[in-house]
Amino acid sequence: MKYNHKHMNKDAERWADDALNSLDGMSRATANPFLYTKIVARIEANAGGWENAARLISRPAFALASLAIFLVINIAVIVKGQQKAENELAQKLNSEQMLASEFMNTQNYQLVEIND
Repeated sequence: MKYNHKHMNKDAERWADDALNSLDGMSRATANPFLYTKIVARIEANAGGWENAARLISRPAFALASLAIFLVINIAVIVKGQQKAENELAQKLNSEQMLASEFMNTQNYQLVEIND
């Protein structure tokens, strides 16, 4: 069977012309002016706990408040540790002084003869 190239070319040209002609009268697609608002509203309506938490954490006020709390806690721990160290040192010095005072008894003893 012989292929008729002339006939195939005419069919291909007709198909291409039909495809191009089908685009006549078409215009650029336009979105609804409120589409963005609708999308944002739907996303916020479907937002779960993690999205709400991420939105809260990403705010500068939350970051500053967290930093302030962190600093206050660290300062409190440092001050408490210094006070504890000072108390332990005072107790150690006090116990050493009590021990030293026992060995440094300043009482004077007099020898008295019993045979008088």
